[in-house]
Amino acid sequence: MQSFIEKWHTATQHGSLAIGIAPKVEYIAYEIMRHDAPFFPFSKAVIEATKDFAGAYVFDMATFLAQGAAGAIALERSISLVPEPAIKILHIPVATPDYFKAVFTEGLFVDAITLATTAPIVIDTYTAKETYGAFVPEPVATNKPNLGHYTMEQFTLNNQSLRWVIEPVIYASGKSDFKNAMYSAAQSFANQGL
Repeated sequence: MQSFIEKWHTATQHGSLAIGIAPKVEYIAYEIMRHDAPFFPFSKAVIEATKDFAGAYVFDMATFLAQGAAGAIALERSISLVPEPAIKILHIPVATPDYFKAVFTEGLFVDAITLATTAPIVIDTYTAKETYGAFVPEPVATNKPNLGHYTMEQFTLNNQSLRWVIEPVIYASGKSDFKNAMYSAAQSFANQGL
């Protein structure tokens, strides 16, 4: 099994973007909204349209859970669609060590999680296994090779960064051309670099 560092290196070589998936009903194209539970088909469309440029997909748990049980199911199903070598990051961000099994080994099966704190007990919990990673909101002096940091613009680990983009890509168009618009927007951001 690959370490998170190896996965991260491969992912950053594949794509330069961390595509945020944060579905909001008011911005989703009609073609998707006509489904009873639109968050899964929306996420699928985002992933299909942007996979050429994505080193990671960042799933915003709060926006999925705003739809209740249907959102939770859509989150789980959407995460499973992420093609390799892209990294699956769950943006919660958590402040306690209580979610390890739910996000990594028994529930959502993501590769990394965002943390809200730099408390050692939380960092130690989420970086204890080398196959998983964590990102904190500010750089921390640590010997944890699988601990990176994030801002609202990027995710960084071992001096390799992915540009975090959300609305300008996933809501590039609310019309029937939304997939092409997402592709074009992702391509534009990828060409701009960090």
